[in-house]
Amino acid sequence: MATVDEAVKGIDQLRKELADIRESSHADFSLWDAKLKRWMRRAREQLTAWGFSSEAEEDFGENSSIHMYPVDERGKLADDKLGSLRDEVVSHPEHYQPKLVPASHPNPFQRNPHFQRAARSNVVFSSFTAETKNCGEGCSSFFEPLA
Repeated sequence: MATVDEAVKGIDQLRKELADIRESSHADFSLWDAKLKRWMRRAREQLTAWGFSSEAEEDFGENSSIHMYPVDERGKLADDKLGSLRDEVVSHPEHYQPKLVPASHPNPFQRNPHFQRAARSNVVFSSFTAETKNCGEGCSSFFEPLA
């Protein structure tokens, strides 16, 4: 299981990488923008993998307000958000330790195999039905082809 200290070190590493991107040459604006976008996707995936899924979506997800800002401001906002999360985790480790994902936890970005097969075979989504099974502790939904 990841520890609070490991998560804090990881956040520090993400902030260092972001600082390197922010300090890099801005002569090629499109390259600078592309580097920041790729870093933000990777930061979102890493935060989610550690167990900070809501923070990752809110701060770096597709619908995050951070994407509305110019590139230089996006970099500063991203650093501010990571700095805030880091300080919060350090100040309240007892709250965050239970949220951290065990190292053996499956990849949160792994797609549903039924969905993958549908996407690969160009099946129209309307030919699938979402069915919910009662699994005792919580429920899980999955796609199943109509007969």
